[in-house]
Amino acid sequence: MNQFSVASRSSFALLVTTALLVGCGTSRPGGSPGGSATPPAGTGATTQLEAEGATTVTLPQQEIQAMTVVNPGAPSGGKVISDAGASGGQAVKLLSNGNAVRFTVPSGLGAGRYTVRVQGRADLYQGGPVVSLRVNGTERGRVELSSATYAAFTAGTFDLKAGDTIDVTLVNDLYDGDGKDRNAIIDYLMIDPAGTATTSSPAVAAPSGAVDVKSFGARGDGSTDDTDALRRAAASGKSLYFPSGTYRVRRVISFQNLNGQTITGQNATLKQDSNFTRDGDNAVLFLKNSSNVTIQGLTVIGNRTSSTPSSIDIDGVKVADSSSVTLRAMNVSRATTNGITVRDTNGLVIENTTVAQSNHHGIWIWRGRNTRLSGNTVNDSGIGILATAGDGFTAENNRISGTSDTGTKTEGVNNVVYRGNTVSNFGKDGIKVMPHTASGVTVIRNAVIENNTVSGFRGLTYDATSNILVHSTLGGRVVGNTVTGSGGTTGSPEEDGIRINAYGGYTRSRDIEVRNNTLRNVKTGLRLISDNITVTGNRVQAVGYAALLEGVGLSLTNNPEIRGGAGITVLYTTGAQGDVIGNSLFGNDLAIYAANSGNRGRISGNTFASTYRNRVVAGSGVSYTP
Repeated sequence: MNQFSVASRSSFALLVTTALLVGCGTSRPGGSPGGSATPPAGTGATTQLEAEGATTVTLPQQEIQAMTVVNPGAPSGGKVISDAGASGGQAVKLLSNGNAVRFTVPSGLGAGRYTVRVQGRADLYQGGPVVSLRVNGTERGRVELSSATYAAFTAGTFDLKAGDTIDVTLVNDLYDGDGKDRNAIIDYLMIDPAGTATTSSPAVAAPSGAVDVKSFGARGDGSTDDTDALRRAAASGKSLYFPSGTYRVRRVISFQNLNGQTITGQNATLKQDSNFTRDGDNAVLFLKNSSNVTIQGLTVIGNRTSSTPSSIDIDGVKVADSSSVTLRAMNVSRATTNGITVRDTNGLVIENTTVAQSNHHGIWIWRGRNTRLSGNTVNDSGIGILATAGDGFTAENNRISGTSDTGTKTEGVNNVVYRGNTVSNFGKDGIKVMPHTASGVTVIRNAVIENNTVSGFRGLTYDATSNILVHSTLGGRVVGNTVTGSGGTTGSPEEDGIRINAYGGYTRSRDIEVRNNTLRNVKTGLRLISDNITVTGNRVQAVGYAALLEGVGLSLTNNPEIRGGAGITVLYTTGAQGDVIGNSLFGNDLAIYAANSGNRGRISGNTFASTYRNRVVAGSGVSYTP
């Protein structure tokens, strides 16, 4: 079918659908470019953009950071399909990595902050398709389409305006022949004013064939001890359904050796009894030695109080020695140790889950591989999200706040991605990537920290240093983040916007791009104790130094705002070697000092604010062109 006929057919289908829905008070698109429609101003209604009325494009592989390598002969492209389950009877199927649906934000939508959801489904094969959302060419989030039937998946909350493009792109295609093909089917995009969208997962439904736990004798009345009944249910090896109620337990409910089952709760709470006894497994709910298992919709409440000692070791939920496990739309609170602990598990997904008031950490992943945390909320814990000693960790669109320690960190994990997260009110550091001595990991390979929002540095510990901190990491990028600091008011001796350095005596970080970040009201803007770092397109406003250069091969180039409040805006420390070219610098005394021992580099083409008393002091190893 040619492009013209597809567009015409889409317009007709959408026009009919719009007419039918007007009487229901639902805003629908009309088949204009981008598949867009605008709800009446001020209503807070959802703007819905149909995929078949948008444009299909293929993005270059080097841009999309695909998660898989596709076998030769795999189908490729994006095509409009007829689908009775889709809005208007049509959707777009994305067949391979880089295939995308390009939506355009309609002209009537005012500039502001919006929550974006994808209505879609999956051709499931060894897991679901992951789609990337790119706003005007910059990736802002990823989300897995985990359902074979149409459902809404929240991609994140973004700043949008009329005319912006939103690409929904497949990034983890898998193809092993006919019938073994992972594809994404996109029905439409939903855009809601922030705060009005239903951003949690749709109400989870029990899978066909699931057995009601009450058939094993559970009561769920909040007073009966349901431990023995739930243990019988767990031992059955069947998919289970917890109907609405509170199930009180005094010992762990342990699921073992499952393969392909789903455990579903609907307004169901598993509550740790005040007399809970550990009998081997240290969690209220424990899954181990299992694969392809989903636990969804359950609330788990621990027994933490303000006086709970740290020596008590009982997690809310624990997963161990398993693979391809999904925890979805859960609510875990008041755990006496960690809210969720996962050990030695490959292919873990935790999504749209809330973890609060954990005595230790919110979520802890130990020796995980290919872990993905998406759309979760973690509040009031030690470290919000922690991953230790693994490979392949992605945290996207999570909200972490109120931690007494670091907001989120990985230690000893290679191939780390932090994307689109909001981290606020943390006691130590905001986002941190570092080695792990106890696991023998002294250097990290590849870390991506992009499009995160970090604020509320509290400096509660003596070693709190940074909003974004990258230790001993080889390769990666820190791009598009927004950091708002405390202005050095916490009493902590240091508060950097972005720090890239070595951990202890280990290898210094190198080969990292720092681009298009906004750093505001931090004590020190950029601290680069590292090598081969390129810094471009950033806006930095610091109450002290805007940039401290303490490595070699550094390039501070074409940054539109480098603003410092100290006597020196950009300081080359002893031995620093790098170029400062084409930047706009703002300050009150000296813009650049590069006359310490061993300084090398070039300074040229910069713009200096008129408030400077002196522009540049350079030693013999640094060339300066006014």
